[in-house]
Amino acid sequence: MRKAALFSFAFAAVIFVCVYTVPAVSFWIAAAGAVAVSLTVPKRMRRFRRVRIAAAAAAAGALVFALHEYAVRAPYRAADGEIGVYSATAAGYSRYERYTMFVDADITVNGRRLRASLAVRGDDAELVPGDAFTVYAELSYASPRLSAFSPKSVEPAGHRDSARYLPAVAARKMSESAERSFGARYAPLIKALTVGDADDLRADASAYRELSRAGTVHLAAVSGMHISFLVSMLSILIRNKRVLGAVLIPVLLFFAALCGFSAGVSRAVIMQIILLAAPLLRRDTDGVTGVSAALFLILLVNPYAAATKSLQLSFAATLGIVLFSRGINSSLTARFGTSRLAKVKPVRAAAAFVAAGFASSLGAVAFTTPLTAYYFGFVSVVSPLANVVSLWAAPTAFCLGLVAELFGILSPAAGLAAAKIAELPAAFLLGTARAFSQFPYAALYVSGAYALAWLVYVYASVVSLAALRAKLKHALVSTAAVAVTLVLAVSLTAAARTGVLEVTAIDVGQGQCIALRSGGETAIIDCGSMTADAGARAAAYLDARFERRIEFLVLSHFDSDHINGAETLLRNYRVLELYIPRPELGEDSTAAADEIITLAILRGTDIIYVDETTTRPLGSASVTLFAPYDAADAENDACVAVLAARGDFECLITGDLGFAGEMYLTELYALPDIEVLIAGHHGSRYSSGDVLLDAVTPELAIISVGRNSYGHPAAETLARFDERGITYRTTLGDGDVTADSNFRIKING
Repeated sequence: MRKAALFSFAFAAVIFVCVYTVPAVSFWIAAAGAVAVSLTVPKRMRRFRRVRIAAAAAAAGALVFALHEYAVRAPYRAADGEIGVYSATAAGYSRYERYTMFVDADITVNGRRLRASLAVRGDDAELVPGDAFTVYAELSYASPRLSAFSPKSVEPAGHRDSARYLPAVAARKMSESAERSFGARYAPLIKALTVGDADDLRADASAYRELSRAGTVHLAAVSGMHISFLVSMLSILIRNKRVLGAVLIPVLLFFAALCGFSAGVSRAVIMQIILLAAPLLRRDTDGVTGVSAALFLILLVNPYAAATKSLQLSFAATLGIVLFSRGINSSLTARFGTSRLAKVKPVRAAAAFVAAGFASSLGAVAFTTPLTAYYFGFVSVVSPLANVVSLWAAPTAFCLGLVAELFGILSPAAGLAAAKIAELPAAFLLGTARAFSQFPYAALYVSGAYALAWLVYVYASVVSLAALRAKLKHALVSTAAVAVTLVLAVSLTAAARTGVLEVTAIDVGQGQCIALRSGGETAIIDCGSMTADAGARAAAYLDARFERRIEFLVLSHFDSDHINGAETLLRNYRVLELYIPRPELGEDSTAAADEIITLAILRGTDIIYVDETTTRPLGSASVTLFAPYDAADAENDACVAVLAARGDFECLITGDLGFAGEMYLTELYALPDIEVLIAGHHGSRYSSGDVLLDAVTPELAIISVGRNSYGHPAAETLARFDERGITYRTTLGDGDVTADSNFRIKING
């Protein structure tokens, strides 16, 4: 291994250890120990040279982390909990959501300028980078930056022009050009590809889920592959290597700033700069050295980047490609080269392209699979094949989209014309993801023990084959065994569905989504959130259990935090029945109801209005739907309530019912003593009242709640639970909460 690579990787290893394990007081001790080791190892003994390099790198890593901790992080920690009026400058564009203005800003605290994520309640001001203002705010430390909340509007204080805001302004202009040129269908993908703005793509829950299940979501983000195409495109125009380097290096740096210096873009740009600079400096370089140098420079500037998913996934994929792809590609092409078809030039070229794509995909997943399983709870089984098919489309859409955006800034008509061409690879990328995501078991969710065991078996097989240098026939046998064990894992997971009734409050943040499962059948009660993608989280829950069908979906009422994830379920699963209240029972629910009803009709879902008490089976359980209370003065009381029961186990779900609705429910229906109550209205003080609690005497209350400014769950509600000895759990504190008819409780899924 090259000395530079050894130093960089040792430096990074110490940074990772410091970020995840070493307490602050030991940073200096670790650095001093590493320095002592590096000084005491004999300099002239060649066999100790690598030890000295690694020890010096460890010392440097510990010192850099310690200096960053005390010089950079300390002011942020010191500001935690402070309240006052602060001078600030907008570092980005403001956005307005749910009666709150959000903006990234540089706030001056105790004479230091600190970056903060600012939320201003009730303010719809439109801020642009460089706008100065004063704000009354409460500060809290949320590593690696500050979080600031203000109940008052900001006070403008002029505008400060600065070159540091040019990348943000340019990114905004390109995003606006993409929106004008591509429209709602393709603009989210093009913005993610060209400027790293994936917010709108993530907001399209169906498209993002399809990309994730197909294992091609990384193609919809700026990566080293796209940067390489950008370099190649400019290389065609500039043939002189010295001129090319002089032009490309500042262009690449500006592009990295345009994308917010994200880990993947920074890594790709640094590696390209190293490749461009090496000939100018008359030095050789290689993939491992480039990867290690990029990692070293990123962590040198910000050691806490080591804890980010984007950096870990980006470098894991790149390192896997560098280490394994060439060998895999050589093996594939060597075997194909002996066939008769290899003599046909077009066939040989196509085979080389497919082999290179397949080798790159396998190399990338070698190290990213465990990280993907850990962070996202699933791995895409079809990823290598989907990547081979889609590999050409992403960089092509990137280059053509970049041209269309630039044309669109100069001339809207030219932008529209160029966009028509760029839409072709964009449509192919999204269409391929949709097709592969529909494959049975396209993604394997590792929340279950059988799936996790299968993943461990796959890695053990690969390691064994590599260690034994197995021949092709052994690899084929191992591949067949992997396929058979995958089927076995799926079958065992499905067989685990016993006749019990499971009630799961899925953690969707500030919202509600309840899953009922019994005898291999599934029902969903509500699916919405104010703070998270409820549809995506419900989909992850269903996919982890290999569910493709929902027997029925119940929407208790039409508030967005109970329904805005329903579209994802209707589009991606076979929903047999939809139970809803009459839309006119809620004052402002007609528009939302119309959208859901229209989609349900298009998807062939039967729509049933809950005008009277309805009971239907679910596996070996029964589910009763109570018609809503026609409340003219309280829309929350116009909710469908749900009682799920099996044997001696009952669970009551009341939606957002308030005291009046709860009283109506207890007076009109003979409710049984229940075991589980899904607390009404996310634990509001005006729900789960004395009348209801005394009537149904629950043993456990589950509160579906996220971070919010409403005071949920209310202290008064929790006090009522405590007075009656009712145990309670919250999705905010416990994640997914499951209770079943065998009287077992399971948290975190």
